[in-house]
Order: sequence, then structure tokens, then C-alpha cells
Amino acid sequence: MHVEGSVIRAQWLRRSWAVGAGVALGMFGACGQNESGKAERRQVSPSALEAASTPTPSELSARALPAASLLDTQPPTLRLVAAHGASTAPNAAILLEADEPLHERAIERLRLAVRSRGAVVPHDVDLAAERWLVITPRSTWTLGSAHELVAESVLDRQGNELARFEASFEAGRVEDLAAPRAEARVLDLDPEVAREALVASRGLSITLRSDEVLHPGLCTVRILAPVSFEGRRRSARSVLPPFLAGPAEALRYEPPSALELPRGRVRFEIELFDLAGNALPTIELSARIARLDPTQCPFAEREVIHVDFRADRWPLGRPDGNTDWQQDLLRFGLLTAGDPLGLAEAVSAELAERALERTRELLEAAPRERLELRLEPLPLGEAARLCVGGADPALPARDLRRPSSGLLGRAPFDRRNAIHAEQSCRISPALGVFPGELFQAEARAAIEARAHGATLFDAIFAPLAPELGGVPFGADPLDARLSDPSFDPRTATAAELARAEVIERASAALADAVGALVAHELAHMLGLVEPEELPRGMRGSRGYHGEERGLMAGALDFVRLVDPELELGALERAFLAERLVLR
Repeated sequence: MHVEGSVIRAQWLRRSWAVGAGVALGMFGACGQNESGKAERRQVSPSALEAASTPTPSELSARALPAASLLDTQPPTLRLVAAHGASTAPNAAILLEADEPLHERAIERLRLAVRSRGAVVPHDVDLAAERWLVITPRSTWTLGSAHELVAESVLDRQGNELARFEASFEAGRVEDLAAPRAEARVLDLDPEVAREALVASRGLSITLRSDEVLHPGLCTVRILAPVSFEGRRRSARSVLPPFLAGPAEALRYEPPSALELPRGRVRFEIELFDLAGNALPTIELSARIARLDPTQCPFAEREVIHVDFRADRWPLGRPDGNTDWQQDLLRFGLLTAGDPLGLAEAVSAELAERALERTRELLEAAPRERLELRLEPLPLGEAARLCVGGADPALPARDLRRPSSGLLGRAPFDRRNAIHAEQSCRISPALGVFPGELFQAEARAAIEARAHGATLFDAIFAPLAPELGGVPFGADPLDARLSDPSFDPRTATAAELARAEVIERASAALADAVGALVAHELAHMLGLVEPEELPRGMRGSRGYHGEERGLMAGALDFVRLVDPELELGALERAFLAERLVLR
């Protein structure tokens, strides 16, 4: 985004906001489609404010770089996976799990030694599913003894080399002869839902969970029907290619896109083993397979959505030169009336970018090459548009004596994403995302709750929001020093660091909350599948708003809006990833 005259200040914002401490917020509900949220008060203890951490400067810089333009020159990283945490049964294999696929000839270059009490322990090493180095003792590990492991010259697919990795583990004293308990799910769906779902013929995934670490080299999936793969017809009961993902504690089988499953009801046999080689009873799964066509696919063409943070719809009839988003930042205390430091454009642009980054993270199941979220409109051509900022545009400006409308966002549910140029910026009915209503509800509840203790919202925004008694960013004498491009946190005073921390906590909180609300409403515009009661199967339904604690829930409290665990439900992820077929 081009911000004339404010580039240096925006760079400072990225640097100095990373100084802040933890972010943990509380209260209120989000709404989607034609439903309003439900307010919920929440108290907080001082220790709760330290529940989450803000990104480090290096993390912020990494996220700001376009991933597609980066050449992979980083070596892989490894972690030791033992059968039971830091120790292992005497007869069990151990795993070195890489964070990326390893080179197909990694075993040839690898130098690996395991020693106990100075003596070399004989073992075998195999590469499983491109990601796991499976280390199996030729007899047993020395009972109850500490073992040291050294791995050298571990190569990833690009030839980047991890020069040396060291770890240790303790061998258990009791032989492991008991099989673990495990479950398998198609597309990670609840079994009742999965039975009625129509799974795309390409893109099946099977999630495997166990109370012990599973052995990626021994686990197999068989399909009980002919299947076409890489142009060759495979017979019934054929073993599918061992494409596995996820951590060893929760394996996920993901066949390559070249694998096309036959239409109709297809059955799978899954054989699982733990690291000690104990076999679980065979698990059987079935799925109803259908082929996608353009009318059933959420991204039949490239989808471009302009997430508009520059709209000026509120308050109606009172133009003041500020966009709706800047009106919000004034109320939250992240801008100062009159803009004495000249930072309004840089701050509003920076926080819009951070909010949209949060949105992209939450919608990451959608294929990147098919969905583009933009902060600026297309120079030519039509795109969908979602307006962000201000309070409910159908209502006048209000002070905290009046309640919020309860409408944090609204966008029409577009079944199968049929309208690719949808405009969610209308005034009647009000469409878009309204952070102003979030402030109206949260600040009002914070003031009412102060007799019993501060809410999380109060603790985060009271130092800045004028209506809560705070000094907004730009009005404190320290802010001029903090916004100087030469400012160095390493030489800052305690007061400067404390002020920078306050600004970062509020900035991160607002960006995360608004990003989650934008993701919720965009998901409706993208036509997320909504199931009706069985047996009618996967269809649109006004009554469904996603899993109760997921992103698409009908009401989200403020803590969950910024929760790093917040995500789409399995049903929604499967649909956006084009692995689920709408009827």
C-alpha cells in the first residue's frame, strides 16, 4: 500500500510496536449474516494479562515479506519424538521429525550415531513419508540408561544442510507390549456428518489421532475399490501412496492431487502401529465421493475481494475528513483528534495490513492461487468488496450512555459463492464489519464493571481510549520521541518502553479482533457450506453458524476473537479447500 509522506513512520510503527508485551482480551460477540451478537461480561486478574505473547521483531519482519518471492535457503530443523515424551520403551523406535520434506537421498548423506555410556548402540535408520527419520534399535535400548544422539548432514529437498543436531533420551525399564487407542476421521469431520458429506474425488484427507505416537513408516491406508493414480489403474485393496502430514502425535494422510477416487461409496482400511510396533485393530472408514464441477466449487474462477478500510459511511451527514476506520482508531485511542504527529495515514494503513494478515491466517484453507484479499481495489475489472470501519451506519453517533446495536458485522450468505462481485457495503440493511459497535459495547460494559474489577478490554484500552480516561497515541509527550525514526528501544527509558508496550498491546488486540470479524463475514460471502439436519446433508441453512467455539460461531467473545487457537471448523475448512462438494 502506498502512503505518501508516511513511509518512514510506518517503518517505525512496525519496529517499535514489536516492543510490547502480552495480549489477552475479554468479552462480546460477533455476528454474521443477519444475526446480532450477544454481549458477555468478563472479569480478569492481573496474571491473565500475561496469557499470550506478541510477535518478536523478527517474526513481524518475516510475515511482512511476500512468501512467494523468497528462495528457500534455510536448513531443516529437527525434533526428537520418543514413544513416551522424553523417555522411550526399550523396544521402541524413536523419530527425528523434520519441519519440511527431506531429500529423497537424505539417508545416503546422513551420519547418525546413538551412544549410551560411551558405547555405540547398533540401530537402523529409515526415511518415512519424506519427513521422519525412523531410528530402530537392532536389539533393545539399554534399560533405564541415558542415550545421546547426534545427527549430521541432514538435507531438505532443496539441498539445504543441517550440519549438526544433538538430543538425548532415556530408555524405559518396562517393555511396551500394549497397543494404543486411536481414531480416524475423513476430512476431520464428525463421523455422523462425514457419513452424509459428499467428498471431492480429489483432495481426500484422513486424520489419525492416538494416545501414543504412531509409527509413520508402518501405518498404511488401503482403498477397497479400483482407483486411478498417475495414469495407472490400481486394483482393489491397493495401498495408497504414503503421503502424511502433521506432527507424529496426530498424523494426517493426504493423497497427492493426481490421485482421483472413484465416485460413489468408497471404503478404506487403515492399519496403525505405535513406535514399539504394536498393531491396533484395523480401522474401517467410508466416504461418499463426488466429482467437482464449476457449479459445486467455491472458486470456479479466481476470487478477488477488496477489503475496504477507506470507506466513509459513518456517521451519516457528518463528514469530518476521517474514514470510518480512522473514526474507530480515534475511539480506541490509537489516533489523536487533529493528528498532531501526522501519523493518521501511516497508523490506519499499518493496522489495516495487520488485520488483513490475521484474516488470511484464519482463511488459510482457501487455495491462495484462487483467492486474493486486497486492501486496494483492482485498477480494472470488478471484484467483491467488504467495507470495514465505523459503527452501524444505520445509526447516529452515540456516547457510552447508549447501548451498542449488537451488530459487529453482517454479510449475506452466498451459497456456493455464486456472486463473485458481491458488494457488502450497503447502508440498509447495514453490511460490513463495524468495530465501532465493538467499542460501544465493550467500553460501556467496562465502565459498568469497574466497581468489581477491570475487564480485559478495559485493561488493554483504558490507557489510550479517551472515553475510558486514556491518553491517545499522539497526545502523550512521549509519543513524539517514540515516533522519531532514530528511536532505539535498547536505549529507551522505562517510561518510553512502558508507553510503547501499551500501544503495541492495543494495536495487536484491535488488529486481531477486527481480522477475525472480517474473516467471519468473508466466509459467508465465500459460501461456506452449512449443514441442515440429516439426512438432507450438506446444504445452506440460516440456522447454522458453525461449530460453537469456532470462527463461524454466531457469537464470539472478545477473548476468542484474539485467541491464536481460533479457527474454522473442519466442515468449513474442507469446503474452502475444495474437498467437500455442495449439493
